[in-house]
Amino acid sequence: MKESNIVLVVEGRQDEQFIRSFLDVECVITNGTAVPRETIDYLKSIQDKKTIVVLTDPDYPGSKIRQEIAKFVDKFVNVYIDKKDAMKKGKVGVAESSKEAILEALRYYSNPFLREKGEIDLSTFIALKLTGGPDSKKRREFISKYFHLGYNNAKSLMFKLNANNISKNELLEALKGYKN
Repeated sequence: MKESNIVLVVEGRQDEQFIRSFLDVECVITNGTAVPRETIDYLKSIQDKKTIVVLTDPDYPGSKIRQEIAKFVDKFVNVYIDKKDAMKKGKVGVAESSKEAILEALRYYSNPFLREKGEIDLSTFIALKLTGGPDSKKRREFISKYFHLGYNNAKSLMFKLNANNISKNELLEALKGYKN
Protein backbone atom coordinates (compact mmCIF):
# COMPACT_ATOMS: atom_id res chain seq x y z
CA MET A 1 0.00 0.00 0.00
CA LYS A 2 1.35 3.39 -0.98
CA GLU A 3 1.35 6.02 1.76
CA SER A 4 1.18 9.00 -0.61
CA ASN A 5 0.27 11.62 1.98
CA ILE A 6 3.20 10.79 4.31
CA VAL A 7 6.85 11.76 4.02
CA LEU A 8 9.16 9.91 6.39
CA VAL A 9 12.34 11.77 7.43
CA VAL A 10 15.25 9.46 8.27
CA GLU A 11 18.97 9.95 8.82
CA GLY A 12 20.62 7.87 6.13
CA ARG A 13 20.44 5.59 3.09
CA GLN A 14 20.45 2.41 5.18
CA ASP A 15 17.43 3.65 7.12
CA GLU A 16 15.62 4.45 3.88
CA GLN A 17 16.47 1.09 2.28
CA PHE A 18 15.36 -0.82 5.36
CA ILE A 19 12.04 1.05 5.66
CA ARG A 20 11.30 0.85 1.95
CA SER A 21 11.79 -2.93 2.11
CA PHE A 22 8.39 -3.15 3.83
CA LEU A 23 6.71 0.27 3.40
CA ASP A 24 5.91 2.06 0.15
CA VAL A 25 6.52 5.57 1.46
CA GLU A 26 8.50 8.62 0.36
CA CYS A 27 11.64 9.03 2.48
CA VAL A 28 13.72 12.19 2.92
CA ILE A 29 17.28 11.65 4.12
CA THR A 30 19.03 14.20 6.35
CA ASN A 31 22.55 12.75 5.97
CA GLY A 32 23.42 13.51 9.58
CA THR A 33 22.86 16.39 11.99
CA ALA A 34 23.74 19.17 9.55
CA VAL A 35 20.43 18.96 7.69
CA PRO A 36 21.00 20.50 4.24
CA ARG A 37 19.16 23.73 3.43
CA GLU A 38 17.62 22.05 0.37
CA THR A 39 16.10 19.38 2.62
CA ILE A 40 14.66 21.99 5.00
CA ASP A 41 13.28 23.98 2.04
CA TYR A 42 11.65 20.85 0.62
CA LEU A 43 10.04 19.98 3.98
CA LYS A 44 8.77 23.54 4.35
CA SER A 45 7.27 23.40 0.86
CA ILE A 46 5.29 20.21 1.52
CA GLN A 47 4.25 20.71 5.16
CA ASP A 48 0.75 21.89 4.18
CA LYS A 49 0.26 19.17 1.57
CA LYS A 50 1.66 16.05 3.25
CA THR A 51 2.26 14.79 6.77
CA ILE A 52 5.95 14.89 7.64
CA VAL A 53 6.91 12.11 10.06
CA VAL A 54 10.39 12.33 11.61
CA LEU A 55 11.87 8.94 12.54
CA THR A 56 15.50 9.39 13.60
CA ASP A 57 17.82 7.21 15.64
CA PRO A 58 17.14 7.14 19.39
CA ASP A 59 20.37 8.93 20.28
CA TYR A 60 21.82 12.42 20.65
CA PRO A 61 22.36 13.05 16.90
CA GLY A 62 18.77 11.92 16.23
CA SER A 63 17.55 14.43 18.79
CA LYS A 64 19.66 17.19 17.21
CA ILE A 65 18.12 16.48 13.80
CA ARG A 66 14.62 16.78 15.29
CA GLN A 67 15.61 20.12 16.86
CA GLU A 68 17.06 21.38 13.58
CA ILE A 69 13.89 20.50 11.67
CA ALA A 70 11.76 22.16 14.37
CA LYS A 71 13.62 25.46 13.85
CA PHE A 72 12.30 25.77 10.31
CA VAL A 73 9.34 23.44 9.78
CA ASP A 74 6.09 24.14 11.62
CA LYS A 75 4.11 21.01 10.87
CA PHE A 76 5.65 17.61 11.50
CA VAL A 77 5.20 14.59 13.73
CA ASN A 78 7.93 12.93 15.80
CA VAL A 79 7.84 9.14 16.00
CA TYR A 80 10.21 7.31 18.34
CA ILE A 81 11.65 3.82 18.52
CA ASP A 82 12.73 2.64 21.95
CA LYS A 83 16.53 2.47 22.15
CA LYS A 84 16.49 -1.17 23.26
CA ASP A 85 14.53 -2.02 20.09
CA ALA A 86 17.01 -0.20 17.86
CA MET A 87 20.27 -1.95 18.76
CA LYS A 88 22.17 -4.54 16.79
CA LYS A 89 25.84 -5.51 17.09
CA GLY A 90 26.64 -2.48 19.26
CA LYS A 91 25.06 0.01 16.85
CA VAL A 92 21.96 2.09 17.57
CA GLY A 93 19.67 3.21 14.78
CA VAL A 94 16.55 2.89 12.71
CA ALA A 95 18.24 0.43 10.34
CA GLU A 96 19.24 -1.69 13.35
CA SER A 97 15.65 -2.00 14.57
CA SER A 98 13.06 -4.48 13.41
CA LYS A 99 10.19 -4.06 11.00
CA GLU A 100 7.84 -4.71 13.92
CA ALA A 101 9.41 -1.95 16.07
CA ILE A 102 9.00 0.60 13.28
CA LEU A 103 5.43 -0.43 12.50
CA GLU A 104 4.59 -0.30 16.23
CA ALA A 105 6.04 3.23 16.52
CA LEU A 106 4.12 4.36 13.44
CA ARG A 107 0.93 2.82 14.82
CA TYR A 108 0.70 5.55 17.45
CA TYR A 109 1.33 8.39 15.07
CA SER A 110 -1.66 10.54 14.31
CA ASN A 111 -2.02 13.85 12.56
CA PRO A 112 -1.52 16.49 15.28
CA PHE A 113 -2.84 19.29 13.09
CA LEU A 114 -6.44 18.14 13.41
CA ARG A 115 -6.76 19.69 16.86
CA GLU A 116 -5.72 23.25 17.66
CA LYS A 117 -5.10 22.65 21.37
CA GLY A 118 -4.50 19.35 23.09
CA GLU A 119 -6.80 18.26 25.87
CA ILE A 120 -4.08 17.08 28.25
CA ASP A 121 -3.01 19.72 30.76
CA LEU A 122 -1.24 20.01 34.12
CA SER A 123 -4.38 19.14 36.09
CA THR A 124 -4.68 15.90 34.06
CA PHE A 125 -1.04 15.08 34.81
CA ILE A 126 -1.54 15.68 38.54
CA ALA A 127 -4.77 13.64 38.64
CA LEU A 128 -3.09 10.74 36.81
CA LYS A 129 0.01 10.97 39.03
CA LEU A 130 2.25 11.72 36.07
CA THR A 131 3.78 14.58 38.04
CA GLY A 132 4.14 15.33 41.74
CA GLY A 133 3.85 11.74 42.97
CA PRO A 134 6.41 9.27 44.32
CA ASP A 135 6.30 7.10 41.19
CA SER A 136 5.53 9.85 38.64
CA LYS A 137 8.79 9.33 36.78
CA LYS A 138 8.09 5.60 36.34
CA ARG A 139 4.53 6.36 35.22
CA ARG A 140 5.83 8.87 32.63
CA GLU A 141 8.41 6.34 31.43
CA PHE A 142 5.63 3.77 31.00
CA ILE A 143 3.46 6.21 29.01
CA SER A 144 6.44 7.37 26.91
CA LYS A 145 7.24 3.78 26.03
CA TYR A 146 3.59 2.84 25.45
CA PHE A 147 3.09 5.62 22.90
CA HIS A 148 6.66 5.49 21.52
CA LEU A 149 7.48 9.07 22.50
CA GLY A 150 11.13 8.73 23.57
CA TYR A 151 12.41 9.85 26.97
CA ASN A 152 10.48 12.72 28.59
CA ASN A 153 10.17 14.87 31.65
CA ALA A 154 6.63 15.98 32.58
CA LYS A 155 6.61 19.08 30.37
CA SER A 156 7.95 17.35 27.25
CA LEU A 157 5.61 14.37 27.70
CA MET A 158 2.58 16.66 27.96
CA PHE A 159 3.68 18.47 24.80
CA LYS A 160 4.25 15.23 22.87
CA LEU A 161 0.94 13.69 23.97
CA ASN A 162 -0.91 16.77 22.76
CA ALA A 163 1.20 17.10 19.59
CA ASN A 164 0.39 13.50 18.70
CA ASN A 165 -3.32 14.03 19.34
CA ILE A 166 -3.48 11.49 22.17
CA SER A 167 -6.69 11.98 24.14
CA LYS A 168 -7.31 11.78 27.89
CA ASN A 169 -9.25 8.58 27.30
CA GLU A 170 -6.35 6.99 25.43
CA LEU A 171 -4.02 8.06 28.24
CA LEU A 172 -6.35 6.57 30.89
CA GLU A 173 -6.63 3.34 28.91
CA ALA A 174 -2.83 3.09 28.62
CA LEU A 175 -2.36 3.66 32.35
CA LYS A 176 -4.54 0.62 33.09
CA GLY A 177 -1.51 -1.43 32.01
CA TYR A 178 0.86 0.32 34.43
CA LYS A 179 2.18 -1.90 37.20
CA ASN A 180 4.12 -0.33 40.05
